[in-house]
Amino acid sequence: MTDQDCVCIREQLLRYPNNKLGFVIYRLTYKDDAQWAHFMDHVNECTRHGLEGSGDGDLFSHIDWNVQEDPKLEDANTDKVRT
Repeated sequence: MTDQDCVCIREQLLRYPNNKLGFVIYRLTYKDDAQWAHFMDHVNECTRHGLEGSGDGDLFSHIDWNVQEDPKLEDANTDKVRT
């Protein structure tokens, strides 16, 4: 992310303070809930450290992962998830 990207994001958040940042994450395995929780903790930690390292740590409070969980997608491939 460039400095200009962060400026644009901050401007949007000033106008729309309830907006969130993040990506859609599809959960494709349901064998181990503890391992899934560990994975999501890891995603959050990497994101937080990355933002803090670039001086943009203030944006982390706006992160909201849109996790899609559907056991029908167990072990699905990319094509299956897209449909």
